[in-house]
Amino acid sequence: MAEEKRKKLSMVIFSGEMDKLFAAFSIATGAAASNMDVKMFFTFWGLRALKKKVRTGKSLLGRLFGLFYGGDINRASPSKMSFGGIGRWMFKKMMNAKNVPTLAELRQT
Repeated sequence: MAEEKRKKLSMVIFSGEMDKLFAAFSIATGAAASNMDVKMFFTFWGLRALKKKVRTGKSLLGRLFGLFYGGDINRASPSKMSFGGIGRWMFKKMMNAKNVPTLAELRQT
């Protein structure tokens, strides 16, 4: 009997915003649970999902850019409904109450 080909999913993640990262990781996790081969390619601001929390930049401008935009997956903010900066905290609190895995946990699956 011929070996059955597995379906494949390839995704390009180019945004580092919380809601878009959740969507990408949720789709990828669902596809993997359905026995699909999943490849996720991170570029531009999506690389934030893979970064460790380090400050980079040799120049003053580079360090300032890293300060304002730097950080790891845990500092990702929602694209809309930021509510003056507390949006990330509100979303994390709501999702924790409903036992939704964090972005860092989804990244590990």
